[in-house]
Amino acid sequence: MSKRRSDAELLPSISSSYRRVAEHFDRAGDGPGIGPLDALLVSLYLDFRADRIAVADLASGATRGASTLLAATRRTVRLVRIPRDDDGSVSGWRAALRDSIAELEAPCPVEPIVPGVPGSASPGRIDCEVAIVHAGGLSRREFSDRLDEAGRIAGKGPVLVLGLGPTGRCDAVAELVSRSGDGGPSRLSLFRELGGILGESGVGVLADDPDAEATTLGRISAFFSGNFDFIRLVEGVCRAAVAASQLDESTRQKLVPGNSSGGIDMERALVLLAESGRERDALRRDVDLLLEQVWQHLDEPTRREIAPDDPGVGIDVDRAKFLLAESGRRRNELRGDVGNLLELVWRLRCDVDHLLELVWRLRQERDGLTRTIEETTLVAPTPSPSITRRAVRVWRRDGVGGLLRQIHRRARVAAGPRHAGGR
Repeated sequence: MSKRRSDAELLPSISSSYRRVAEHFDRAGDGPGIGPLDALLVSLYLDFRADRIAVADLASGATRGASTLLAATRRTVRLVRIPRDDDGSVSGWRAALRDSIAELEAPCPVEPIVPGVPGSASPGRIDCEVAIVHAGGLSRREFSDRLDEAGRIAGKGPVLVLGLGPTGRCDAVAELVSRSGDGGPSRLSLFRELGGILGESGVGVLADDPDAEATTLGRISAFFSGNFDFIRLVEGVCRAAVAASQLDESTRQKLVPGNSSGGIDMERALVLLAESGRERDALRRDVDLLLEQVWQHLDEPTRREIAPDDPGVGIDVDRAKFLLAESGRRRNELRGDVGNLLELVWRLRCDVDHLLELVWRLRQERDGLTRTIEETTLVAPTPSPSITRRAVRVWRRDGVGGLLRQIHRRARVAAGPRHAGGR
């Protein structure tokens, strides 16, 4: 744990943020904890805060101290407070946390929350700007009480929530939505909505001042958009592992003395080889973590194409890149087909509207002819049956227009010579 990482100066990666957590879990034993992706999100959220803050970690028990360890290593955190054990003993995950923090170069202080004691976070004295809670294993009522407790400790500061399940099937999400709905005092932001790669995240933040969180959430979203490609990260780590396995000139000079008579210092060589082996093992763990993240975001057909059934064959990175590009091309083609389909539906709607207008006009013409016939029937004397039969024959043969012309001619004849030269 030397100065390989004063990670306060650099943005964390999945491997760097989770390495100490994994070592801590080895000490704490089996039990619940926090995943690599959520550990990275917690680290980024704290790193992107503008001011040095005090954190009240009410999730330390649910994460077995992992959330406390993550907060204690961030450069923007000046103090971490955790709930005090009922019997005041230090055992289990608390003992593992104490040992893990003792190995850090410059950790921030970790102190207990003691209600009613001046200088400690309590309902009577608020000295923490951010609270962390965990929703796992709590009913909606219990989770609501936990949020109220976090609100008393952090005041109007944001509450970072871990362990959230899928929307619609998680009581904690329902409680958070109810507090941030229309007219609610707070605003809920789920980190899985900040980028497609974050779909498996169970982290969210509830804030009374959404504008204060906009910058932090925007930076997290930008961190995971575009340039955050797990496949390229895997390729980069693999290439780094290959490069690290080769000896450079300075290492050769350490192994072989300057004079030609001297041989290889075998003891020194064994030390260097052991260090190289440890570095390779660390790189392999990094690769495994990254591969696990990639694997979780691939569908079953893509998995079969990338990794053959032979367990000795690893992931084909070039093939994975090709499949991801092909998947993007197919999505673009489907979007084009959907656009063409929508245009066709719009045209069909226009044709239907035109047809309805034509039917309406035909109905208007039919109604006008009906009224004309009715008016003619009311004015004219009642025709004899023979005239009626003749009119029906003309109507069937020549249509309404022919019948009207026949009636017009007979009316002119009946009018006498006075109208013979008329129209």
